[in-house]
Amino acid sequence: MKILKNHFKSGLICTIVLCGGSFTWAQQSNSPLVHYTLNIPDHIDIENQFTVDIEFNITPGWYIYAPTGTNTELRVIETSVRFTVPEGIVRIGSVTIPQPISKDGHEVYERSVIMTQAFKAFKPGKYMLHGKVVWQTWSSHLCLPPITEDFVNKGMSLGKIA
Repeated sequence: MKILKNHFKSGLICTIVLCGGSFTWAQQSNSPLVHYTLNIPDHIDIENQFTVDIEFNITPGWYIYAPTGTNTELRVIETSVRFTVPEGIVRIGSVTIPQPISKDGHEVYERSVIMTQAFKAFKPGKYMLHGKVVWQTWSSHLCLPPITEDFVNKGMSLGKIA
């Protein structure tokens, strides 16, 4: 299952597209510089580990702050992804992040970055995974206010495949 969020300058538009067995949800809001996609499986066998990938695509010349702790000391908002996990699913470890680059004393990501969270399913059923994505965008000349987005997938099936 794939949830796609595009961020542009105007209004809020929600589009639902079903294709190839996956679910895509596109939402437009007030950030033209960062787009993120959540890749969530639409079916998982119970007691198997699965991952959710969060891919950020950043306009060239702009950056998002890496969640390393260093940027917080510099009083900026680091990128974060938080999940609210329903009963029957457990989070395994924390969100895995790639190595950031150093830019003007900050640890940042540019262009494209994928963060991954692992889970394990224990109980058959249909579940919705909720969460929140937070990031702050900047260039060498301008730092924009942070953006917080809530997300929910539209139903993930857990159980044995017959």
